[in-house]
Amino acid sequence: MAAFTNEQVEFIQWLAQGNNIDVCIEICPDLCKMTGFESYHGHFQKRTLFRLKAQGFISESVHYITGMRWLRCSLNQRGLNWLTFHAEQSREKAPSKGCHNA
Repeated sequence: MAAFTNEQVEFIQWLAQGNNIDVCIEICPDLCKMTGFESYHGHFQKRTLFRLKAQGFISESVHYITGMRWLRCSLNQRGLNWLTFHAEQSREKAPSKGCHNA
């Protein structure tokens, strides 16, 4: 399965909370404009969204906003499954915080 940077994992987690990105697909001055990431507190990069799509983690649906077509991109079940697997792997790798006597 794909390896992602910590920043990309944070973005996947943000998407998993029900957030999405809208991409304008109407031939107009806003063509390819992206919106919806304003509540994301990390650094948003288009290439992260491209990578998630290439990995098959993105679900797409067409929405009309003020009469213009926008493609809504959200995390699909495959992305959610990967995130669950990644969280389990991270817990297994985390060092124990137990008390050690010297």
